[in-house]
Amino acid sequence: MRNLIIIMSIGFALYSLTAYGKEETRQMMGNKDMMMKSGSMKEQHTIMEHTSMMETETIEAKAQLRNNKGIEIGNVMFTQKDNGVEINVEVNNMPQGVYAFHIHENGLCDTPDYKSCGGHFNPFGKKHGFLNQEGPHAGDLPNIEVNSNGKGYMRVMTSRMTLRKGEMNSLFKEGGTAVILHQGPDDYISDPAGHGGARIACGIIEEMN
Repeated sequence: MRNLIIIMSIGFALYSLTAYGKEETRQMMGNKDMMMKSGSMKEQHTIMEHTSMMETETIEAKAQLRNNKGIEIGNVMFTQKDNGVEINVEVNNMPQGVYAFHIHENGLCDTPDYKSCGGHFNPFGKKHGFLNQEGPHAGDLPNIEVNSNGKGYMRVMTSRMTLRKGEMNSLFKEGGTAVILHQGPDDYISDPAGHGGARIACGIIEEMN
């Protein structure tokens, strides 16, 4: 009888150890699963943060307008928005009047005539002018009006261009782009340049860091 009690005690002890081992294993597996889930959540959070930073990243560019004497007469700021590019133009020390303003296809401003900047920025092969049924060029912009104090300001939003590199209509294409101020107004219909007259100021569009 005594031997039977000893044998039963040993059996119960072994059973208890086995049950404890299984429970401990379940807890360890559960903790591991929680750690894996936690790691996965951290990775997802990092990815979301990175994506958010990419979406809110600001791309900007600028151009300094100089006449053929090398005198700065204004500046142009470009900001990438969700629906296109916002362009802010400011000129000063100019005779009162209305002037054609365009973006041209080469990032060159060789004096005295600025012909090195080529024709209008036109990646889609359109005709010139807002009033042209086959237009406008991507680089066509409204005229800028200069007041009696010699100052002019214009803000434009356009979806025909982008500051994102690698896209067909990017202002940061190979060879660059430039802005040109003409001596007279654009008639918005005559191809290829709207009869704006001579090119009197130029600025190379450069990315801002």
